[in-house]
Amino acid sequence: MNLSTATSQLTNTVSLFTMPEKVVLKNADLIRGQLMAEIERGALHWTIDLRLTQRMDFSGLVVLIAVWKRVEKLGGTMVLAEPTSAVKALLESSRLYELFEVYEDINAATEYVKRQSLRDGARSC
Repeated sequence: MNLSTATSQLTNTVSLFTMPEKVVLKNADLIRGQLMAEIERGALHWTIDLRLTQRMDFSGLVVLIAVWKRVEKLGGTMVLAEPTSAVKALLESSRLYELFEVYEDINAATEYVKRQSLRDGARSC
């Protein structure tokens, strides 16, 4: 399956993951595996870019929850940035806005994650 996602390391400790246009049952395990592999390599602070995601089903929500739980357990940060109206409606109907930090601006999201990463780095010294 051709999966169009992108992971960018913004700093040594902050990563950006761009979700594909569709996050559905057919590709959810692949996306989850890609993110979990990055986390296991030490990427603990994430901005999840949802600007391109036009369609997400509950398997996509399961991916977000699983990744968030893993990152939280390891002391990291994960936020969602610029969800499309379709994704926003799904987050609202599932009440996951109560769980996730959701930013309407990707730059604000990334700055928050950078600050968290610096704070966490200072705490571990």
